[in-house]
Amino acid sequence: MDRWRYFALERFDATLEQYCNGEYTGPMPLEANALCQISNGLNYLHENGISHATDDEGLGFRIL
Repeated sequence: MDRWRYFALERFDATLEQYCNGEYTGPMPLEANALCQISNGLNYLHENGISHATDDEGLGFRIL
């Protein structure tokens, strides 16, 4: 049995990189709120032993 568990995540209109580079101009939460959401999400992943990575298909997560 595969020891890794994977999560499928919702696909978004743009990546954080595209937003930061000004390539995405669609609706977004306030910048402070967006940064808070990102940092809370990364903190949760790290506290729960979940590694994260990106690939050409989007985000990938792996539980260690």
